[in-house]
Amino acid sequence: MREESGVRVLHPPIPEVIPAIHAAGGIAVVAHPGHDTGVVFTFDEENIAALAAEGLDGVEVFHPAHTKAQEDDYVRISDRLGLVKTGGSDMHIPRPEPQKMVGGTFCDWDGVLQYLEG
Repeated sequence: MREESGVRVLHPPIPEVIPAIHAAGGIAVVAHPGHDTGVVFTFDEENIAALAAEGLDGVEVFHPAHTKAQEDDYVRISDRLGLVKTGGSDMHIPRPEPQKMVGGTFCDWDGVLQYLEG
């Protein structure tokens, strides 16, 4: 759809994206790693560790599509690798599911702020 509109969609390699995020003053976080859409695959510990070696800063642990077991796994992985744990509702458009409404899924923002300040 974007390609048809004349907007060129780029998919640069992650090892190039992480330094670009840092150069822009951001933190690099894997978004909803447990949400396998068929377009974006599910990240496991090996994938996340490889990205951490490239400079990854965090993992979106808390997401409406993640199960409690996935969240527990991503907490463990993040803690082991020293990555910040983020989360959110992934609200793009209004949806009927309460967990996808703004504030429906959240994380320990104090922990995120501590990471940013540290």
